[in-house]
Amino acid sequence: MKIFDVATATNRERFFSVDGFPWLELEDMRSSDPTAPFDGGWPTPEFIIYREPLPGDGIDRYLPSLVSHDASRYLILRDQAIDSLSGLLEPYGELLPLSCDEAKMMIWWPQVVVDCLNDAKSDNGNLLWAPTGKKVLGLDFPVFRPELVPQTGAFILPQPKYPNLVFFTEELVEKMLATGDTVGVHFRKMWDSEKPDCSSFFS
Repeated sequence: MKIFDVATATNRERFFSVDGFPWLELEDMRSSDPTAPFDGGWPTPEFIIYREPLPGDGIDRYLPSLVSHDASRYLILRDQAIDSLSGLLEPYGELLPLSCDEAKMMIWWPQVVVDCLNDAKSDNGNLLWAPTGKKVLGLDFPVFRPELVPQTGAFILPQPKYPNLVFFTEELVEKMLATGDTVGVHFRKMWDSEKPDCSSFFS
């Protein structure tokens, strides 16, 4: 069994909120229960497709993307990726609409919480994001408890210690890649049950 996370692909378009990250503050109201309804409803944030390369990228324009992600957790789908990936993702989270002038967009908000991390053996990384001053941990080398890891699907860890992390099983990653509509992100192997310590990251 292998567990993956998601990262932005090199030289690909990114999808960003027009107003920065105020919509991420909504996570506070669901930090203890990801399935709880949004207080006052979902605000349908406005997003843009960002095509201008960062300084030092050495290219003129980013290549087109069908999927982007934000804060290492939220998958943002556009156009045909919504049709091909939503059925795979919906059992493990909520798809919510976004506003965009250029494309149809939705954000996937993961809702399955699994307490399967071996905290004693995992290597905590640097602070990822702390909008309210809370300590938010990254995981450079997660180590999971095999008997608790789901056989298939996507999950987040108990909140609020690791609020920005979502993990995908190998089976779900293979199904998503098979659609051909994951352009814009790639999946990184973070853990392997056959190499249960941190060395799996380097294989």
